[in-house]
Amino acid sequence: MISVDTNVLIRAIVLDDPSQAEHATRLLSNNICFVARSVVQEIVWVLAKSYRFGPPDIGLALEALTQSEQIVLEDEPLILQALDWYKKGFDFADAIHLAAALSCERLATFDQAFIKAAQALQTPIPVSHP
Repeated sequence: MISVDTNVLIRAIVLDDPSQAEHATRLLSNNICFVARSVVQEIVWVLAKSYRFGPPDIGLALEALTQSEQIVLEDEPLILQALDWYKKGFDFADAIHLAAALSCERLATFDQAFIKAAQALQTPIPVSHP
């Protein structure tokens, strides 16, 4: 198994550098590749900030990762839960934080948008002000 960094996956997703995209695609196709949870979170950030992808396109890219037999995601159930909430309008980083806290009694934050989004989605763990 080979662990891959964000930039390898980005090259395979956006195909903006033909040479690197070819190397990335070959690596991902011919090996079992481990993708850390932090890499998934960084993919979302890079696609949104650097490539101006919107949530629907980012969601498609993440779904492709979760469906690939060549990709082993760290904490895959957590990633899948976060992706579900993200597709419903949740910020991806907040969705990761909340999914990681599912065994807790609540998640405390000063982020009012996070609180409102969790209340709107009726998440299984309350998100509230400290």
